[in-house]
Amino acid sequence: WYQRRVHGELQADRDVVRAAVLNSPAAFQYASQSLREDCDFINQVGGRALPYASPSVFADKNLMSSLISSSPLLLRDLPDYIKGDRDLVAIAVQGNGCALQYAADELTADKGIVMMALKEDKEALKFVAEHLRADPEIQEIVAEDPECDVDLFG
Repeated sequence: WYQRRVHGELQADRDVVRAAVLNSPAAFQYASQSLREDCDFINQVGGRALPYASPSVFADKNLMSSLISSSPLLLRDLPDYIKGDRDLVAIAVQGNGCALQYAADELTADKGIVMMALKEDKEALKFVAEHLRADPEIQEIVAEDPECDVDLFG
């Protein structure tokens, strides 16, 4: 009885769980349900804990914005409906243009999103929808960077 009670208390102890998650993100799967639903706590420990968080936290757009801001490539591991959220993808590609590779197809064809991604990193061109590569504005942005070796049509 004592071990189960202490174990249960530790699973809900913010400091213990924070230390465990920072050491190994997979430890979050053993945290109490209340911590796995706590958006503030998840924001503190960062996106590495998300695979073990309660599915309900993904609906918190403020949390997703914060986590994507600090780790744009986190987009890769998020549910498809987030990869299709224009606002969240914009945050990701402004932080790392190559996050475009994880965006929903309709957003790799969204000129506004593509322009943001290319302004951050011309290498994002690899992930732009084919039909947009011929767009004069896209070509101009890429041509501005002589070091960009991505083929517009390849």
